[in-house]
Amino acid sequence: MSGLTFLDENNDKIKQTNEPLIPNCRIFDDQNLYAAESDEDGHYIIYLPLQSTVNLHASNDKHGVSESFNTNSQDTFITHHFGLNYKDETDLAVYLSSHTANKAKQGFVSPYQIDVYNYSDVDETIEIKLEHPEKLKNLVFSNFSTQVQTNTSFTINSSIPAHSSKQYYFNAVFDVDSFELGEKVQLRVGIQHYDWKSSNNTDTLNQKVVAAFDPNIKVANPERIVNIQKEIAYTIWFQNEGNDTALNVTVVDTFGTLFNLSKIVVGGTSHGNIRPQVENNSLIWSFRNIKLPPKSTDSINSIGFVSFRSQLTSSAKIGDTVYNKAAIFFDYQKPIITNKAGVLISKNVSLQPIGLETGIQFYPNPSKGQVFYKNTNAVQGVMGIYDLNGKQIHQQDIHESGEIELPEKLSAGIYALRILDKGLFIGKLILLK
Repeated sequence: MSGLTFLDENNDKIKQTNEPLIPNCRIFDDQNLYAAESDEDGHYIIYLPLQSTVNLHASNDKHGVSESFNTNSQDTFITHHFGLNYKDETDLAVYLSSHTANKAKQGFVSPYQIDVYNYSDVDETIEIKLEHPEKLKNLVFSNFSTQVQTNTSFTINSSIPAHSSKQYYFNAVFDVDSFELGEKVQLRVGIQHYDWKSSNNTDTLNQKVVAAFDPNIKVANPERIVNIQKEIAYTIWFQNEGNDTALNVTVVDTFGTLFNLSKIVVGGTSHGNIRPQVENNSLIWSFRNIKLPPKSTDSINSIGFVSFRSQLTSSAKIGDTVYNKAAIFFDYQKPIITNKAGVLISKNVSLQPIGLETGIQFYPNPSKGQVFYKNTNAVQGVMGIYDLNGKQIHQQDIHESGEIELPEKLSAGIYALRILDKGLFIGKLILLK
């Protein structure tokens, strides 16, 4: 899809000859999986997936607009002009988190939390809608009542004072008879409100149904970003696996140089509204007199969590994988160190499309190892795949069309493709694990 970004002075979404072009606008989707930027003349080009509906935003510091596009059509080239208007200062945001992070434990209570923020200068009244799988049962609402409830969603009416936030808690059960182990489930929350930063008006939580899981881990969402201004949501959860009640629990998360401490937004916790201390580049949550029972006597209530969101600093580079882990202290025992939660910073294919000049197109991209290609310009030769250090890790003859099966041992990251005998750079593949 390509077109112009312009100032829509009469608000008719049609480019008039007297309406000026707006340069250097970012075009991006809700999840920051697809992104582009208009040039100095206000022209842009962005590559979107077929057979999907994508909600796109165009904005710079002063202007903004949001629109939804259905790419499930026969057209592979779409022209669209973004008519932008001046932003007002209204901004609300909603986030969804789970006590069990990206896992849904089969047969057990899964606690959820909705965080709503009003960054505006005025009080706001909004409608919050939570969509969930139809098979999800036993929903219990802790601190609110629903306005409308169906078998796939419920809504909440919320009044939020200026520069404040509210939290809503509910529980649900992934019943053994309704959900299979390994099944992927999705919950999505959204607010019905118009403001200039609509990219934070929805949040999606993807989970996998499991029977058991490591209780002391850290999870990052999303695991891949194309824009360092995208907030990364972290959840650290812990469980008392000892043989007696833990009176005090302390969670310490130490940040590396790629994290922007000034952009950290503290989320909810499992036991009260505990605010962390900031010391020596670390966040420290101290749960005093938490009385966390052991797993052996009360498996459901032996679990707790903390959550926060963060942006990265401008020194973060494409190709970096940002790792972060935490330490959990139960009373005076030695700390339990969580896994490393990794986030890959990748360059979106919509910014540097593969095959734009050579006519060789690869899909899907990003991929999990199996890639198909079409060689529309009948380029001949041997294709090589290289890592970021220039080491060749795979090669094969290139045909009119075909398949590439990447080696299983490859780690997630960005890989370059070239025609060996010509030294012709084809483009980049993003490998996910």
